[in-house]
Amino acid sequence: MKYFLNRILVFVLIPMSIGLLITILFSNIIPSPRITPSYTLNEKLFFFDDFDKNYLCIGSSVSLNNISSEQIVSGIGSESYINLSSAGVTPADIYKLLKIYTDEFTPRYFIFPSNEIDFLHKDKEFDLNKIHRRIKYPYVYLNPLLYLTNLDLEYYFKNYPTHQLFKKTDTTTKSIKYDKYGGVLVNKGKLQDNRLNSLWSLQVDISDIADSSYNYLDSICKLTYENDIKFVFIQSPIRQGLVDESYKTKMNNHLGKVNDLLLKYNHQLIDGTQVEWPDSLFFDYGHLLADGARSFTTFCINKIKENQQLNVSMGHTKKSQGLPNNQIFSERD
Repeated sequence: MKYFLNRILVFVLIPMSIGLLITILFSNIIPSPRITPSYTLNEKLFFFDDFDKNYLCIGSSVSLNNISSEQIVSGIGSESYINLSSAGVTPADIYKLLKIYTDEFTPRYFIFPSNEIDFLHKDKEFDLNKIHRRIKYPYVYLNPLLYLTNLDLEYYFKNYPTHQLFKKTDTTTKSIKYDKYGGVLVNKGKLQDNRLNSLWSLQVDISDIADSSYNYLDSICKLTYENDIKFVFIQSPIRQGLVDESYKTKMNNHLGKVNDLLLKYNHQLIDGTQVEWPDSLFFDYGHLLADGARSFTTFCINKIKENQQLNVSMGHTKKSQGLPNNQIFSERD
């Protein structure tokens, strides 16, 4: 029996030791453990060692690139902020991620900056338990075990060649060069020419959005309401050169549906399409460059302040609005 137990112990310890050695030696150059099918979501989930924050942002690459962490933190007057956005997520994905998050933590504000294309992406198949465990136990010494239990050599080899590039550069929307809050501001590369960017003239047919996407948005609204979390939905703009009357009509229809859902639960809509945003502020059709992201985030913070000041004047400062101790967003010196 003792011999058998020793063999089992060796069988377990050797792979663990190898995994630990690999993690220690190569953790900075190999992709994070594959606990989801999404490379960018895996990298985001393993970027943080603390997920418990008062202000939470989840969305797609638009949320990742168009929201300036610096402006957010300055505007709310708190560093208790986290951006868990990753490329290609849908309202369905966001609902699942938010449900996992709120099983452990209760942020005061949830921010979903969206582009209409988010509602058209294909939903992902997540192992929710793996994500839940990562958020609950974000300890680096568990990584060797996670590499071993999520062994997918094809995935690691596929993403390895570009992994270092995306960690070091901020001249692509695929960048994972996160600031400490999880955001990425995109800058124009020396050789970049927007006319050669395949996404510069992308046009999305908003009329193709399925009812199921709106149903998941309704679920997000309900989930945040039931957890006393103030939900702010932000419609991110596209560059001015792509805006025409057809786009405006379809966008008004889309935002009408979105606003109806938000109003049911007393949540807030910020419509960034109300302003014309010059092409010079954009990297492509809808991802903003760094200066554009700063301007857009300041615009959003001001809209949130206006809304909260209106609620205060109407006597509605209560917990369900997500206000800590009746505190509102205030101007900083």
